This record gives sequence, C-alpha cells and structure tokens, in this order.
Amino acid sequence: MQRLKGERGAVAVVVALLMIPLIGFGAIAIDVAAVHADRQQLQLGADAAALAIAQDCAVGSCTADPNAVAQDFSDANKNDGDTEAPVVTLEPNAGTVTVETAGIRQHWLAPVLGFEESDVVARATAAWDVPGGADTLPLIFSVCEIDKLAQAAGTSFIVDPLTGEYTFQNTSAIVQIYLDHPSSSGAPKDYSCTPEGASSSLTMPGGFSWITDGTDSGVCSVYTTVGEPVSNNPGNPGPSECTTEYLTGLIGKTVALPVYNFAEGGGAPGVYTVYGYVGFKVVGMWLMIQGEQTVKLGTGTSGCNNGNGQCIVGQFTEVSDLSGQPSSDPDAADLGAKSVHLTD
Repeated sequence: MQRLKGERGAVAVVVALLMIPLIGFGAIAIDVAAVHADRQQLQLGADAAALAIAQDCAVGSCTADPNAVAQDFSDANKNDGDTEAPVVTLEPNAGTVTVETAGIRQHWLAPVLGFEESDVVARATAAWDVPGGADTLPLIFSVCEIDKLAQAAGTSFIVDPLTGEYTFQNTSAIVQIYLDHPSSSGAPKDYSCTPEGASSSLTMPGGFSWITDGTDSGVCSVYTTVGEPVSNNPGNPGPSECTTEYLTGLIGKTVALPVYNFAEGGGAPGVYTVYGYVGFKVVGMWLMIQGEQTVKLGTGTSGCNNGNGQCIVGQFTEVSDLSGQPSSDPDAADLGAKSVHLTD
C-alpha cells in the first residue's frame, strides 16, 4: 500500500518525543545504580573505619590519628580509591566513634536531564565497652584466682574495695591458670582461693572449671551472661567438641575467659555466677578431652598435669575482638576484655 505523503517523518517525531523519557529510564537504570554502588562501598569503608578506631580505643590507643585511619579504610573500600576526607566524631568518655564518609558520583546520562553529579554519604557508629555476654571456651575461673595470678604476674589488676572496679594494664609475664582437682599435686596452690558460696578452695566438688549451657551445640564454646548463673559440666575431661584441631587454632590467639564470683552446689546441680571476662593470650594448654584423652599444645605447660590437674597458659591482656553483647550493667567489672561492635 502506498504511504501517504503526510506520514513522512512521523517516526522521527515519535522518537524525538520519546527520547527524554528513554534517557530518564536509562539514568534510573545506570546512574542511580552507580550511586547505590558507591554508597555501598562508602558504607563498607565507614563500618571498617569505625571498627578499627574503636578497636584502637579499646586497647588505650585513642591518641592515634583517627582521621588518617578513617581515610585509609575509606579509600581501601572504594573501587576507585577516591573519597573525600572522612568526618570522625570521637567520644572516648562515651566509648563511641562515628565516621562519615563521602564521595561524588559523576553521572553518565542524567546530565541530559540537568543532573551532573550526586553527593553520596555513608555513616557508621561503633562502640567499645565491657561485654555483658560472650561466646567463650567452656571454662570458667574464680575472680580471686585470677586476681592472685595477675598480681603474681605483675599486672595492675587490683580491685578497689570501695567501688568494686578493677584497674588493668598489660604484662608480658606468662602464667598458668590451673583447673584444680583433688588428686592434683605440684600445682600453684598459693594461688588457690575460696570464692563466695564455696566451702573450700575446691570450689565445685565433681566439677573442675568446665561449664555448659545445656545445649548440644556441637562447638567448643558456651554463651554466658554477666550476673547470670551457668551450669558446671561435671567430670575432669572437657567436652568432646573441643577437638585437638580446634584447640590448636587457639595457640597464639587472644581469647576471653569467663570469671565467676559466686559458686554453689556440686556435681551436676552446681552453678557459677558470671562476674566478667578476662582477656588472655593463649601460648599453651594441657587439657583432658573426652574421646581424645590428653591434649598438650604450645609451651609453658610443665607441671600442669601432676595428678589429674589441667591448665591453660598465657598472658593477661586486653582483647578488642570479642564477639558478644554490650553490657547494660554499669557495674560490670572491666577485667581487660572489651566488646567492639557497630551500633549504627
């Protein structure tokens, strides 16, 4: 059929009319997606920077240059490595740090619509505080034993009888934390003590520092909470989940150990009340584990296994990578372990 002369150029007109909305849809598909990708990268940088600064503050290094730390992490998490100077708001007294990262996204299609670029901003807040709960090794020790061991190691770890607060400083001294047993011999008995609620230095008859949350989690850890009781795991050998392979991976690492200030009962009904968490860098251990018999790892374990005794060996220290929940109890003891986490 012959085309009418008046229809010539109609397609060009339609295309011209549709060009602006087509470019608009392209801008949404491409430029908005690019802005979203930039914001994700900036958020990763803000999160990483806030956590890094909080970790420094948790171990007493807030005097380091937080802006330089924030810039490094911000640039490292941006694909093009180009970000504006981050804004760092550090509040050491409150135990928080906020990092705001920013960048500019140049658009490809949106300039046709009058939008040349977009400011992209991300923000993260991290906190460091005394943990109110944590996943730890299924072991627990009395606060008086830890106190005596720390004093013997030359650590400033002394309780203030008026406030109940501890002061803490790092030490390079290696100590043995002993799992007492009636038939053990040669252990550092001068470190033994009688915690509140216990009838003797053998705090839990039938229980030798091992604890359980009563669940079959299949992992070598127990979640505990400050101020709450945790059940003892009776018997000298530890749980079978604490395999040699897992324990080997702890050598040279810093962990948090739960500390109790009250114990009652014995055998299966016995419970410990969690007082706080102490930071401990593990250099060796001599433990009895169900199914694997004796696990001897690392260094410094000489004399640990006299009789049926067991021990872990290492240094008291501060730990800032503790997984746990921030404490809501202002009276929770600061024993060197810190929880570093994002709050916003």
